[in-house]
Amino acid sequence: MASNQDASIMNQLLDSFRGSWPNLASAIGDYTFPPDSNPTPLLTTIASTSDSPEKIMFCSLLKCFDLKFGVLNRQISHQLATISELESNFKSMKGHISELDERLTLAHQDTLKAREIIETKNQQVESRLNDINTLNMRISKLNAHISSGNDEIFKLRTQIQNNIANSNIVSNEQAIRTPRRTTTDHDKFTGNHNNMEKRQLAYERWKTQVQQTIIVDKPCFPGEFEKISYITGQLTDKAWDSVQDGVQMMNKNPHHPAKWAWETSEELWSVLDGRYMLLDVTQTAKNKLDTLFQEKRAYGDFKVDFDHFAEKAKYDDRTKVDMLRKRLNIRITNVIDNQDARNLGQQEHIAKIQQTSSYSPRQDLTHSQDAIDAGDPMDLGRVKLTESDRKHKKDNHLCLTCGQKGHFAKDHHRKIDPIPMPARSINHPSVSGGNGRLQSRAYVPPISSQQKYPPHQNMQPWLTPHMYYNQAQYIPQHYSQGFQSDYLRPTAPARLRALDNTGSITDTYPEDKDSKDVVRAVGNQLKDKPLP
Repeated sequence: MASNQDASIMNQLLDSFRGSWPNLASAIGDYTFPPDSNPTPLLTTIASTSDSPEKIMFCSLLKCFDLKFGVLNRQISHQLATISELESNFKSMKGHISELDERLTLAHQDTLKAREIIETKNQQVESRLNDINTLNMRISKLNAHISSGNDEIFKLRTQIQNNIANSNIVSNEQAIRTPRRTTTDHDKFTGNHNNMEKRQLAYERWKTQVQQTIIVDKPCFPGEFEKISYITGQLTDKAWDSVQDGVQMMNKNPHHPAKWAWETSEELWSVLDGRYMLLDVTQTAKNKLDTLFQEKRAYGDFKVDFDHFAEKAKYDDRTKVDMLRKRLNIRITNVIDNQDARNLGQQEHIAKIQQTSSYSPRQDLTHSQDAIDAGDPMDLGRVKLTESDRKHKKDNHLCLTCGQKGHFAKDHHRKIDPIPMPARSINHPSVSGGNGRLQSRAYVPPISSQQKYPPHQNMQPWLTPHMYYNQAQYIPQHYSQGFQSDYLRPTAPARLRALDNTGSITDTYPEDKDSKDVVRAVGNQLKDKPLP
């Protein structure tokens, strides 16, 4: 009966606990009182409906315990979850460690096997080295045997050659002779010339002589060693110093051309050409021809120099003839006489341009100095003229480059007209140099194929008014006449020379006296009969 009453009280207590303190209710529900305890008074007091101070205080304590128990319960649950996670991680790490242990065991086994294999290979290598040493000893013995055999073979070959030589001497009754030189050595090349042109000419002369010697005495130079030795042996002073190292290298290795400085004589010639042939021979010869004139020299001496430079300049025969005629003195030029009309006109033209006046021209009102044409500054082939050559060309109105008339050094490459305009008279201004200065010239009488007039002597200049002159227009202007010659028409202030249909030279004169009409007439004549 008492147990039933306790059970009912327990149920009432659990119901009230579940309503007010769920956490403690779950704990009390799982708790089992000991058998010797009697909770009836406590349970009766708690389960009573009266609110005594003890009950209120107990309920407050229970609330505190309930809250504290709930917090601790959650912490315990969290810690249990963490412990479970750590246990799972521990199990996985333990499995991983077991796997690594297995791998280490396998690797250790492989290492042991590799050590065994390495020891086996080392033993094999040692055995192979022993075999190689044994073979090397055998090879050394064989080489010694071969050397002794080669010595014996060499001795036998020497004996055979001696026997053959003796037999040839006995059979032919004459010893073998080496080739003998048929030429003599020329002067050696020094390379000491300070002048580049003279050094190049000396080198070309020496090279030709050495090459001729090698060709003529070819049996004396059977190989490249002999040719190179002979070429370098013909050098001395500075030229020898430049090849001395190469010769020493060749002497140290006479049978190994790959170790020489020049394997062939052609390579040696190429090196020497690059060192001493620095000028253009053709251009140098052309520059020499530009300043070459016969003047008072003997024709034979002048012709030798002219042929030498013309051959080096590589001019054709027609150009040579034309240049030769223009460089002869006036006495020889006057002797040359051809029947052809054009050649006769050319002869008269050359005589006219070589004719000099016997009186001094009048002085210009302006006292500026003559401009010296320096030519093209980029022309590297120009030769520096001497003062005498420059004065000769300047006094005779010649080009400073080619020595011809009709142009200056800056446009000497232009084609010269076969029959250019004649020299203007003293009252006709002309442009000299590049500064546009007006310069007077002596009056030159016209030359005709039908008439021959002697040049006027002691002709006095006359003053003329200043006129504006266009440099680009080569047309005579109208000036007042200071005198009249017997072969000049009274109404001829200007004249032109041209070739007619037959090829003869004729003089044409405008008829109008007015200046504008004269210019118009001259322009029409230039259009109708252009100069060739």
